Amino acid sequence: MDTETRELLEREFERHSAAHYGTARLRDYAALPAGRDPALWQTLCDHGWTALGLDERHGGLGATVRDALPLFAAAGRAAWREPLLERCGSAAGALLAIDDPECEVLLGDLVAGRAEVCFAHREAASGFAGDSVPTLAVDARGRLSGQKCCIVDYAPDATLLVTARSAAGTSVHLIAPGAPGLATHAYRTVDGRRACDLVFGAVAARALGPAGAVIEGAQRRTQLFAAAEIAGVMRGAVETTREHLTTRKQFGRPLAAQQVLAHRLVDMHMAALETTALVAATANACDAGAGDLDRRLLSLRAQSAEASRFVTQQAIQLHGGLGICSEILVGHLYRRVLAIDSLCGTADWALSRLAAAR
Repeated sequence: MDTETRELLEREFERHSAAHYGTARLRDYAALPAGRDPALWQTLCDHGWTALGLDERHGGLGATVRDALPLFAAAGRAAWREPLLERCGSAAGALLAIDDPECEVLLGDLVAGRAEVCFAHREAASGFAGDSVPTLAVDARGRLSGQKCCIVDYAPDATLLVTARSAAGTSVHLIAPGAPGLATHAYRTVDGRRACDLVFGAVAARALGPAGAVIEGAQRRTQLFAAAEIAGVMRGAVETTREHLTTRKQFGRPLAAQQVLAHRLVDMHMAALETTALVAATANACDAGAGDLDRRLLSLRAQSAEASRFVTQQAIQLHGGLGICSEILVGHLYRRVLAIDSLCGTADWALSRLAAAR
């Protein structure tokens, strides 16, 4: 994608944010049954934005993974509530790694908004590690029994891609919408989204093959796009804080006139720029098929997790503590950082994995 097209898309994303987002609307969306407005997701699909980063064979725009980064940055900057990370990240990443005609059609339907797909791999004992062995078991008739946890933005009419433990090892299975024997426990996440734990009681499923490449594809895409969203979150926090410091006055002078506060804002801005640069470099490595991509993704997770905590916490402090209120954007951004940390891993977890790999 050339620079002119990228800038045009970024302006479109900004217009979408201005038209549909703001702290008042964020509270309204959180109160809806799905935790978001389903019509907005269909709008993203109709614009073709969910197809960014996919090739034409899979219903995409023939673009590289890096070309999808501005979409996730815009989502983070304005705290969009659409399930981009879950659908375009983990679900699309899993489907891309499966060599199956039905899954190819399903991927095209997913990005077009005609179908919902959820990737269920995480379990209570797996933590952040994507290479953990699932405890969900497959019986002799190919039915699944066990539990999966924290399926963010689970949809009752979604097709499920589920990892399980079988006699042949770890495998991935497809479950049609509304399959008998599936029980759910719904709850809210820390950032106000909807999530669900799934209990499988001998649920019929179709085996799709080994799960190794599928888990890897879902994890890689999720980690990269999560970092891109985090970079947008930090940009939004810096911009909101800068506006607050320049408009709020104390003793007749803007808060930004105080050197210590201005320096703190500069530190926040630099942390955001560093993370944005690392996201772009990692996306280039992903598109080039770099052999050390997993190490790069762990480094990116460590950097983005640590920097985003710093930026959003400083934003709250520079707002005088008011930033944690739902009426202020930085409170929503901070909670989104916490949610992504719980899904993708903390900085300490990423650093420990890097150290273990040396």
